[in-house]
Amino acid sequence: MKSLMFSEIKVISFLRYIAHLFSILLIFVVLLLALGENFKSIEKLTLQELLLISSFIIMFVGLLSAWKWEFFGGLLIIIGFAMFYIVNSLYAKNLNLGFFFVLFPLTGLIFIFCCWREKRLTN
Repeated sequence: MKSLMFSEIKVISFLRYIAHLFSILLIFVVLLLALGENFKSIEKLTLQELLLISSFIIMFVGLLSAWKWEFFGGLLIIIGFAMFYIVNSLYAKNLNLGFFFVLFPLTGLIFIFCCWREKRLTN
């Protein structure tokens, strides 16, 4: 039984490492998207633009906070992505999210899973 727990700890550590790599990549993507946009003054933004910016800010905060608080950060990532997906599906005629955007909720789920499994192992 101890060897099973030992290998599960290794799997959790590996998944946490993957989540950290994904979060670094996604933090850079969010920053590049923010720097690449030509933002007008906040009064001139449409409701769709405000909601999309808000969803990226929520995901960005989640990506940063997941390094210290995995569950909270993972939850913020998933909430921000859900908001992004809902806003896009309401306003876009053809919603075509590429593979890259799947990394956001996947990273959030990995952080939540690692937190949950680690707490179950320590109890």
